[in-house]
Amino acid sequence: MTTTIKNTNDIAAVETNFIDAMGDGVSAAAYLATLIHDAKTSDDSGRIASVVNKLVAKGDANGSRVVRQVFAAIFTGARFAKAKDKKSIVLKMKGVVVNVDALARLDGAVKDNLSIRDALVKRVKGEAGTMAKTDADKLAKAYVAASHKRVDGEACTLLENVEAMRMALKTLEAELVASA
Repeated sequence: MTTTIKNTNDIAAVETNFIDAMGDGVSAAAYLATLIHDAKTSDDSGRIASVVNKLVAKGDANGSRVVRQVFAAIFTGARFAKAKDKKSIVLKMKGVVVNVDALARLDGAVKDNLSIRDALVKRVKGEAGTMAKTDADKLAKAYVAASHKRVDGEACTLLENVEAMRMALKTLEAELVASA
């Protein structure tokens, strides 16, 4: 869905579909990519500002934040600001440079069916691989030490060790999901 849309009516439909698809993060990411490609080819960022305003009006602060961060990562120098009416958000595009690498990362994320969440922002910014790796054994021992009160120097029970390893695995799974 990274092809540009040339007809104004079509891009208006994409904008509406994007707002409607915010419950389905994968579709929303594809629509966002289409909107961003249109902003690049038409030099008109009005649709992005409109999307941000609609998300704010719906109370979707997280969706608004993701759109703003993805757009700012691709259009280096773009700034979102309050309009004169102090209610809506406008986009300042003076001196903007398009980051083609970030745009390619967005296209790759859409191709990989990545949802419109913080992982998408990290991927577009190029931060997906910078997460620190966790040592599962060290983490499990830390959980055991923090949760176990040693009485007379006795060792931890088997159940406490299993619980600690489960917590360590959940942490590692969360890291894996975040880095995808």
